[in-house]
Amino acid sequence: MFKSEKKNYSKPRLVLVLLMLIPVLFNVIDNHKTQVLYDALFYGLLYILILIIYLIIIVFDLLLFIEIKKLKSFIPTLIGLSFISVILSIMIFHNYKLHQKTIYKAKSEDLKYSENQINYEIEFKEKGNYVVFEIEEDGLITNFYYGKYIKKDSIFMIDNIVGKKKISNRLLIKLIENKVNKKNEKQLVQIDENGKLLKNKFNFKFDVK
Repeated sequence: MFKSEKKNYSKPRLVLVLLMLIPVLFNVIDNHKTQVLYDALFYGLLYILILIIYLIIIVFDLLLFIEIKKLKSFIPTLIGLSFISVILSIMIFHNYKLHQKTIYKAKSEDLKYSENQINYEIEFKEKGNYVVFEIEEDGLITNFYYGKYIKKDSIFMIDNIVGKKKISNRLLIKLIENKVNKKNEKQLVQIDENGKLLKNKFNFKFDVK
C-alpha cells in the first residue's frame, strides 16, 4: 500500500488519507453540537493511531520526492494537512465558545423529556455570546446550542428558541420564593414578546459569575 510508485504521487496513500480524515472531520463537526460521555477516550486513541499512519504517509511521500524530485509527490501529505487544519480550527473554535468568560449563569431543575431525564444550563458569555447545555441521561449526552444575546435591564433576549423543551428567546430575572428555605432567590423565568409569563414553562436558578 505504501510502496513508492514512479508517478507524480501515490494514489493509494491519497485514498487512505481521505478514508481516515473525512470521518474524523464529520465527527469533530458533530461533536461541536453533541458530545457523548467517554467518547473522548475511544476517539483519542483512534486519533493517535490515525496520526501515526499519517506520519508514515509523510515519510513515504518524502521518499518518493527524493526519488522523482517532483513536488506533486506531497499531494497526499498536503491534502491530509488541509484536513487536519480544518479539524483543529473547529476544535479550537468549539473550545473558545465553551471557555469564553461567563458573566451570568443559570441552571434548570431536573426535567422530563419523553422517558428521559433532562436539564439545562445557560452561560451568558462576554461579547454577547451564549451557550445552552442540554444535558440528558445524567450527563451521558450533552447537546450544545450557541448564539447571541442582548441584555436589557432584567431581560435577556437570545437569538433563537432552543432545545428540545423549546426554551423561550426571552428570559426575565425575577425574585421568587424558594419553596424549601422560604427565601427569595433570583430566577430566570420564560416570557413572551409582550413580557407575559409563559405558563407551564420551567424556571432557571440564576447566578452571577
